[in-house]
Amino acid sequence: MKLNKKRGVSDVITTVLMLLLIIAAIGILWLVIQNFVKKGTGTVEGRGDCLTTDLTVESAKINQSLSSEQLTVRIARAGLNSGNLSSINFYFDGSLKSATTSVWPQVGETKPYTITLSTADAASAVGKEVYVAAVIGDKTCPQSLTQTVVNATV
Repeated sequence: MKLNKKRGVSDVITTVLMLLLIIAAIGILWLVIQNFVKKGTGTVEGRGDCLTTDLTVESAKINQSLSSEQLTVRIARAGLNSGNLSSINFYFDGSLKSATTSVWPQVGETKPYTITLSTADAASAVGKEVYVAAVIGDKTCPQSLTQTVVNATV
């Protein structure tokens, strides 16, 4: 009879241990999910604006004169998002450049922007690629399609 009583106690201990393991697993899973929900969705927020903002480089022309090396980039803005752009990142031959203005195009507008290049960059600018990326708040949107630089005198 003593064997049967010990066996019954061991089934209870096994059941209690299984329940404790399940509760611990649920607790660990909850911590992981809660951490993801709080921190992981921070980068998703605001990306919808990028999906509805469309910037296109219509032309990129280099004007090489004795006084300056100016790259004029015409940007058209389309899309559904009429929100304010914080800025536009201009990339010339893969390097970030800054424009000379802070007035960004509204939806449906096309505006020219001037980028001053170094003498070395300007000398080899024809045939290089230019693209832009909208910045909305502190989020940088994906880049536009590229446009090849041509000489302004052509």
